[in-house]
Amino acid sequence: MEQLYGWIRNLAGYFVFLAVLEQLMSGSRSGRYVRFFAGIILILLVLKPLTGGLHLEDALVREYEALLFQYDTRDLRQEISGAENQRLERIMDQYELAVAQTVEELARAEGYKVYGCVAVIQRDKGSDRFGEVVEIQLSVGNQDNVGYDDSERLKKKVAVCYDLEEEHVEIQIVEREG
Repeated sequence: MEQLYGWIRNLAGYFVFLAVLEQLMSGSRSGRYVRFFAGIILILLVLKPLTGGLHLEDALVREYEALLFQYDTRDLRQEISGAENQRLERIMDQYELAVAQTVEELARAEGYKVYGCVAVIQRDKGSDRFGEVVEIQLSVGNQDNVGYDDSERLKKKVAVCYDLEEEHVEIQIVEREG
């Protein structure tokens, strides 16, 4: 009779523990997995008087730990992937700045006053041109008696330098104030 009371106490304690656990896990992504394993444990608790010698608890613990390890591994992979994507974005940003600075220096060498430059790098990993310069926008002012026709020469130099079609190099001549 004492074993029956112990078994009922175990079930009651388990239900109290489950209620507390569900309150703590509300809104969690892993709530359904916890409920699944809680159901399995409940089945084992109910069947314990009949299956005492089968060591099902040990097998359940091993399976649960293996599942937790799989979830931890998946979460770690997602974190690593996210960190890699952030690092790649920073590299692309730095590359765009370096290209813009190089184009600005090229324009200054041609005698232009540079007001700004924007370089666009292909960021789509599925593209054949991933990581390549796909567009350059340059805003310059006329300086040192450079003619407007010379802007086409600058456009060609920039296009050749970055293996671009000339229509992907935009040079805007800004009139000098004052």
